[in-house]
Amino acid sequence: MRQAFCDESFSRSPFFVVAGPIIHTDSQLIPVEEYLESLVEKYIPKEDRKGFAFHSADVWNNWDYFADKAKWPRGICWDILWDLSGIPARFGLPVALGLKRKEEVAEWIAAPLEGIEEKFRTKAHDVATHGIAFVEYAKSVEGLLRELWPDETAELVAENRSEVEESLHGVHLSMRSRHWFEQEWEAPPPEFPFTRVRGAIKFAAKRDEVALQIADVCAYVIRAACEDSLDHAPFYNRLQPLMLGHPKHLNWPPLEWPLGPLVPLWKESNAESESPLGRIRRLMRRDRRRRLGNTRKSKVK
Repeated sequence: MRQAFCDESFSRSPFFVVAGPIIHTDSQLIPVEEYLESLVEKYIPKEDRKGFAFHSADVWNNWDYFADKAKWPRGICWDILWDLSGIPARFGLPVALGLKRKEEVAEWIAAPLEGIEEKFRTKAHDVATHGIAFVEYAKSVEGLLRELWPDETAELVAENRSEVEESLHGVHLSMRSRHWFEQEWEAPPPEFPFTRVRGAIKFAAKRDEVALQIADVCAYVIRAACEDSLDHAPFYNRLQPLMLGHPKHLNWPPLEWPLGPLVPLWKESNAESESPLGRIRRLMRRDRRRRLGNTRKSKVK
């Protein structure tokens, strides 16, 4: 079984990103958690370590715990983000992602929300954008399992946000429901309903599911890359080989209203670029060849 951890990044940005790693529960989760704990020991004073969780935006911007710039200068904050963004490559964790431009969603839901108070329109916009990006994220997880691990299932793990948990539960339930698609679609898209992403979404705090800290850095760095932030390019380059898609090279899906739950309709992928799944297969084949080569060398010795 695998667990797909996801977090979102959207504050003060034209983009809403949901992203995070896919981790094999039996063989990878414990080493990943132990490594995260070692980073806490490396950077955080002993008296503050209990229940500590890294938040990438706080690290980079000197917010909250990292507000004291004398104690947390740019060099140390850079090192922390460098170590966090290198975890997927260190452990061979595919990074799934979903992305949506906020202005596109605002245009899409403008008519249904006409006449509603501004504060309610803002909340509806945030929930809808989160739902769309979440569907994209979950669909990339489903696609990877079908392609590479068809005999396995995955559980989705997300940070607890009370304002969106109910809506995401509803969307996730519909994505797995054959009856819903039979009722709403004459010919459902081939990726639906989900067959490998199973069970309810597990909502948890970063201190309880520490691998959510990896999802946090993935979402933060990818969102910064969407904004062409040169400061974050080194971190994005560490994530890029493990990503199941790239914001600069994908045709993101249009949406139609109303669909009940938010179900995306894919355009054709860019035929000239290597497919995300093809990239992961190639990297995994290369890794397998290296492991076999090392095994043969050790036998020769």
